[in-house]
Parts: sequence; C-alpha cells; structure tokens
Amino acid sequence: MKNFSLFLLIILFFFYSCKKNVISTNNFFYEKAKNFRKANIIDSAFNYYNLAKNDYLKSNDSLGAAKSFVNMAIIQAARGDFYGSIETSLEANNLLKNEKDSTIRSTLAANYNNMAISSSYLKNYDQSVEFYKKTLEYANDSENKSVYYNNISDVLILQGKLQSAKVYLKMAILAKDSNNYSMALNNLAKVKFLENKNYNPLPEFHKALTIRERKNDINGKNSSYATLSDYYAEKDKEKSLYFANQLLSTATEINSLSDQTEALQRLIVLDSKNYLINFKKFNEIHNSLQIERNNAKNQFALIRFDVEKIKKENEKKENELLKRNIGLSGLSLLFIGAFFGIKKGKKF
Repeated sequence: MKNFSLFLLIILFFFYSCKKNVISTNNFFYEKAKNFRKANIIDSAFNYYNLAKNDYLKSNDSLGAAKSFVNMAIIQAARGDFYGSIETSLEANNLLKNEKDSTIRSTLAANYNNMAISSSYLKNYDQSVEFYKKTLEYANDSENKSVYYNNISDVLILQGKLQSAKVYLKMAILAKDSNNYSMALNNLAKVKFLENKNYNPLPEFHKALTIRERKNDINGKNSSYATLSDYYAEKDKEKSLYFANQLLSTATEINSLSDQTEALQRLIVLDSKNYLINFKKFNEIHNSLQIERNNAKNQFALIRFDVEKIKKENEKKENELLKRNIGLSGLSLLFIGAFFGIKKGKKF
C-alpha cells in the first residue's frame, strides 16, 4: 500500500506540474476582444472572442465560453455571415443550461435575438418569429424587451400579420429610452397606415424622425427616411425621392452597403432621369456587399479553424507530455521498488 501511495503522489505531482505550465488568461482575451470591438476592429475582436472561448472551456467556465460564442455570433451576423452566425449561437445554447440564473437568461435572450435577426435576413420569417418568442421568454430587462418587441413586430409586418405586430408595438412604445420609443412610434404608425390607408401617420413619422435627429441616431434616421420614402411613393414622388436621397446620403456617410442598396432600389424607380447611373451604382454596391459577406464567412471560418488546429496541437503536446511523465513516474516507481527489493535482499 505504501508503494501504491507513493505512485499516486508521483502521478499527482506530474499532473500539478502540467497544470502549472498552463497560463490562465480567462479575462485577458475577453477584455481584449471587447476593446477591439469598441474600436470597431471587428476581425481582431472575433479572433480574441474565439481565443477567450477556448480559454473558458479549458477552465470549465461554460458561461464565459457561451458569452464569447454569442459575441462571435453577433459579429458574424453584422458582417452578413447569417448561417455561420446561427451555427455559432447554437453552440452557445449548448452551454447555457441553468435557465434559472438571471445572467444565463439574459445571455440566452441576446442569443435567440441574434438567431431571429439572422433568420429574418435569410427570409426564414416563421423561424425568426419563433426565435423572437424564445427571446422574450428569457428577457429580464424592460428596455431590452422593448427592443425585442420592436424586432418581432418588424418580421410580423413583413408577413402581413399586422394585428399581431400591433400587440407587440403597444408594449414596445412604453419604452423609456428615446431611441427605443422612436422605433416603436415609427413602426406603430406604419402598421396603423397599412391597416387603414385613410390613417395619417405623418405626425408620428416626423416625431420619430425629430427624436432620432436630436439623438443623432443614424440607423434610426435611415429607418425614418425609408419609411417616409415608401409612404410618399404613391402620393408625392418628389418627397419620396427626397427621402430616398437622404437615406443614400446617411448610408454612404456610415458606409452601410445594405442601406445604400435599399436607397438605390428606391431611386431606380423614382428617378427616371438618373436610372442608368443609379442602376450601375446599385450593381456595384450589391456585388461589393456579396463579396464582403462571402469574405467574412470564409474569414471567420478560417479564424476558428486555425485556432482549433492550434488548440488540438497543444492538446496533443500536453497528452504526449502527460504520457511521458506517467512513463517516467512508472519508471521511478520501478527503481524505487527495485531499491527496496535490494535492501530487503540484503537483510537475508
């Protein structure tokens, strides 16, 4: 028994030695990723979230790994890699098991919201609505809920389910945050007009736009410009053209290719004089957008592949080191056993 205990001590020592050689950087990679994301250096942010995820998994921190996955998925969606984004979000879901924990619930809400947005872009509207319902099931913050109510209403409007959209928007409009309120106000007025063409949504449309201009909410302004351009399309082509140009101007300012294509689609119809110019621009930007999305998809897949490859190589090295150390410990045990055997032999 003493020899067996000694063997265990040797094994435990080598295990401890291997652990000491691993540098724990649980927070370093994640904080680095957040800093890159704030600086809008998205590729580096994705890379460091991926490194953080691996580090969290290594230390059995499933929540940290899940949050890293969610951030990676959101970045993928923002860059147009919608299928990859959903796949990454599903990996995050596998790690979020304790649904009673408030942090896990809010992480699940953000994750389902991302999957809903990605599904909507892929025109899988039924799936998007189901993901939004899961989002609302886990959401535990009133302002976040307001955003989610708005988001689900957008998809329901696209499906023509105006009554359902209105139900969610009536809850969304209770938001205290001015950006969230203006989004709900704009959407609710749009639904009322779509239900009843005699309804005048302009006071609400312009109120929402005024709030967005005061807050310098560029994305919000773009939404208002698109809404107003569509509203005036059959009523006043000059005004419709004006708001389409406003949309193109702000979209160009923030270099949003998707918003630029939306603006140009309207201008192609509205501005017959510049039809060929706008059509050419649309094709160029649309092609650039597709190339950007394809590049993002390949780049994110490559980053994950490279990191996984390095991780496997490191694990292989660690396993080889462990086997070597166990072999050495076994050899040490044989020497110790032989030494005690020799000493015993001398007594006789």
